[in-house]
Amino acid sequence: MNNSNNGNLSFDSDVGGPMRKSNSNISLASSAYIGGWVVLDILGKEFRASKISLARDPTSYLARIVDEDVDPDQLFTDSGGLISFNPDSSNGRWQLDANPDYFEYILKYLRIGKINGVKPGHSWEDLLDEAELLKLSKLADICRQKIHEKNVMQQRVFILKNIFSLIF
Repeated sequence: MNNSNNGNLSFDSDVGGPMRKSNSNISLASSAYIGGWVVLDILGKEFRASKISLARDPTSYLARIVDEDVDPDQLFTDSGGLISFNPDSSNGRWQLDANPDYFEYILKYLRIGKINGVKPGHSWEDLLDEAELLKLSKLADICRQKIHEKNVMQQRVFILKNIFSLIF
């Protein structure tokens, strides 16, 4: 840690996150960073994600988490309480009111830029809901396209079944 001239402590950017004053929630939020990684608590399930991955969709709430000027209280307000910072947990951590089963897809998308499919029992509609909540616009667009493709396929199957039922 570095001591600044005014007596406030700040974190070195390569150790604890961006430079922040230690006398506010902003500095505590930087303690959730482990090197280039961020610890996220999604309804009790812990995830670690790289800052680079979280910043991939710059208009999303996840990108704001790793913004060096993030104000945790403002992010909490802007997200409607969806995202909060808990300074009382060990090292502090970001908490998100999101579905952990779908958050795995979100992290994969942020890492590699695509989604290959969803597991049985999961739906594109539910992933779309999570993407919209987190303001992941590009992922939401992909989900809408997949939902459209699924609906078109279901319509074709329905038509073919009706044609076959008339023939046989």
